[in-house]
Amino acid sequence: MGQAETRVPKPIKFRQFIWLCLEETWKTSWEKADTLATVAGVALGAITHYVPRWESAMSNLVWQIPIACLAVVTLTRLLLSPYLVYGRRDLAASAAEQAIEQMNKPAVKIGRVLTQKRNWSNGSGMLYSVEVFHAKGNLTVQGVKVSLTEIQPPAEQMPWLPVTLHKQHDNPQASELYHEYFSLNPNDRTYVDLVQALDRGTSFDVWHIVPDVNRLLPIGDYLLTLTVTGRDIPANSATFHVWAEDGVLQCSRITESH
Repeated sequence: MGQAETRVPKPIKFRQFIWLCLEETWKTSWEKADTLATVAGVALGAITHYVPRWESAMSNLVWQIPIACLAVVTLTRLLLSPYLVYGRRDLAASAAEQAIEQMNKPAVKIGRVLTQKRNWSNGSGMLYSVEVFHAKGNLTVQGVKVSLTEIQPPAEQMPWLPVTLHKQHDNPQASELYHEYFSLNPNDRTYVDLVQALDRGTSFDVWHIVPDVNRLLPIGDYLLTLTVTGRDIPANSATFHVWAEDGVLQCSRITESH
């Protein structure tokens, strides 16, 4: 889906500015003058009722009051019209700037499942990785990390969550540690490894990189929730269904949340 169009107020010429001021001047002037004239008429009626000797003088004001009210309101709005026009355009410009800022604000999301058939020295099996991509914005996102944040039903073999998942192709030397964070440029994408298992095995591997924390879970029916975070971006989560079918590990994406 394309991004919504954002309308930015264009610069106006002096003639257009004068016309906008006149439009702003007349806008609601008649209604305000009518209201003032009505209030004044009621007040004059009350005065003549309680002070009958003023009735003749008040009668001469009946036709002058609406004209005077209209003149006062119109003149006042004319004097204020540049400020009113500026205020409206300033609000429109601020709204457009906020919309553009929101459009350009980077976001990283979790995408599709990558399925790989693997052959190891002790047999063949399945490895499932998950796509992570730079969804929008023109800035590089630093400090990106994908974590397993929830297992349903809870697994006693892995009670301590969240755990950081392994970024694909991150293969440090024996004395080095895995990289917990990475960066994503605009339109860039990468993958993190999620689960793997030997065919007809009794357990599967959760590909996290936390030292001294168990990685094996017994084969079963699970919902795994992943969350991607990064510097100055909102977190994005997605849930994946992991199960076995005819002895072969399966994995599919279920939902996305924010």
